[in-house]
Amino acid sequence: MRKKAKPTAERVRELFHYDPETGIFTRRKPSNSGPRGRKYGKVGAGRVSELGYVLLMIDGVNHIAGSVAWLYEHGEWPSARIKYINGNPLDNRLTNIRIQDEPREKIKAQSLTHERLKELLHYEPLTGWFTWRVTSSVAKPGERAGGGHGQGYRSIGLDYKKYLEHILAWFYMKGEWPSDEVDHRNLNKSDNSWDNLRLATRSQNGHNKGLNYRNKTGVSGVNKHGNKYRVKFLLDGRLFDLGSFSSLEEAAEVRFSAEREYLGEFASSGKKLWSTPTLTDITHTDEGRALLASHGGPS
Repeated sequence: MRKKAKPTAERVRELFHYDPETGIFTRRKPSNSGPRGRKYGKVGAGRVSELGYVLLMIDGVNHIAGSVAWLYEHGEWPSARIKYINGNPLDNRLTNIRIQDEPREKIKAQSLTHERLKELLHYEPLTGWFTWRVTSSVAKPGERAGGGHGQGYRSIGLDYKKYLEHILAWFYMKGEWPSDEVDHRNLNKSDNSWDNLRLATRSQNGHNKGLNYRNKTGVSGVNKHGNKYRVKFLLDGRLFDLGSFSSLEEAAEVRFSAEREYLGEFASSGKKLWSTPTLTDITHTDEGRALLASHGGPS
């Protein structure tokens, strides 16, 4: 079906009177849009959309009132999107509307500043939620911003670019972009509460994750080979073989010992099936350290 041509300034002036000081449209003639359209000459023509814009029905098509106001006063449709200076799309006074200054590609090329981030969004540290401060074509003030990004993460679109929420949270709170990766302590990538975020190296972040789907033992880095359980440990890009053990518990203790010795708070195995590892026997810790050192690891 052929798309209808936009109405001309003459057609708009024929149907409406626009007051640039109040931003209000009134109908000069009845429309064909039903009972509401027949109430012409009254204040406040149009209706408010779900996104908070005033819509005017012109020849069977809805048009945003800000754009129509521009057409009414300047005789031509705006060359780009209309921007509301005070952020309120219900305020269609001529002094409150202007054409978006810069083209999309120029805006997209600009770096997001801390001031711009706080102008657009509010971040709540306790919940990790971002909410909008401004009205746009996709949101209203107070609504939660962003959505799923894949692999459990969330992201938000700002100035034509996508940003991961946990990176934005760090930038919002610190005023600077993270110097390293941002890790989720509890392994929940959509939980961007401030207490759940911390800086991590690539190696540290890589350890703080769930079990590989191929893992059959329930313990990260432990796999069964024949009647034995072999323990491996990846550290700073190097894979160390910590030996084979007769029982899964013994192998798990060696693995836990190595993690706690060399990863500290980023040790993750204890968060899996083995939530309460048996590490009371110091010989296991010594054994793990000795095995790691014997294979070229740090001692």
